[in-house]
Amino acid sequence: MLYLANLCWGGVCLSPITLPSRLFILVVFVLYGFPKAAMEPVQKTFVAELSPSAYRASSLGGFQMIIGLCALPASVIAGWLWETWGIFAPFYFSLGLTALSTFLLLFVKEA
Repeated sequence: MLYLANLCWGGVCLSPITLPSRLFILVVFVLYGFPKAAMEPVQKTFVAELSPSAYRASSLGGFQMIIGLCALPASVIAGWLWETWGIFAPFYFSLGLTALSTFLLLFVKEA
């Protein structure tokens, strides 16, 4: 399911690059919620299943802490890319990171 959510997110990132009309970009921002809603519960379930049962709550808390700590640098990088390289640079960057994370999921094994 995480692969499907990443595929949807890749589609959201690719959409403004391939069809850069103002109306379509507004539609993409509305559709942004679908991969976000598909990804968040799957990620939490994934973390809960991979963590030892005695440390499940701590693992979920650590996961949310890392997500929160990464939000500010991610926004700063996206803003810098937008200002330096143009409107589509953050979308290319996000698409590349999504492809990388999807590939790296192949190597995750349950202990």
